[in-house]
Amino acid sequence: MPYEVEQARVHDDPTRRATLFPMAGIARGPVSPTGLCERIGLNWQAAVWLHEKGWLSFDPQAVPEMSSSQDAELRFVGILVATGCGEPMLTVMLRDLTKPYAYRIDKMYFAWEDRTWRILPDEAENRRRVERWIDELEESASLDSLESLRGQVEKAIREVQSWGVY
Repeated sequence: MPYEVEQARVHDDPTRRATLFPMAGIARGPVSPTGLCERIGLNWQAAVWLHEKGWLSFDPQAVPEMSSSQDAELRFVGILVATGCGEPMLTVMLRDLTKPYAYRIDKMYFAWEDRTWRILPDEAENRRRVERWIDELEESASLDSLESLRGQVEKAIREVQSWGVY
């Protein structure tokens, strides 16, 4: 498994203190397994089955509130099951990952061509990709595409300016 995917792993850090202004989505309060299952559309019996089959490292029936890593684990595997992955597909998709599967699914994607998980590009990489794409459009004299992009960018700028934040 590539090292980069481990960057998306969630660890429970007992030395980490609660902040006065937690960042939404990163510092959520404790969540019950049933509450998370409802949010992600996972049938409760499927969550129990995931533990019985060894896909979850903890018993969701025995945990009233999950730790950060348990939340990430149930969310990661649970979303895969809720979207239609059965046991054969889970075997393929999780074979190169390390148990427990406490990964941030919002930070990675499954590359079907080589059946590996990869980290989503960060903002700097996305910017470089857009800049390269614009350079390619310029080199190929794709004026229609460049004008379409300009229109979209100008519209987005006007929209953000209308918010009065800047």
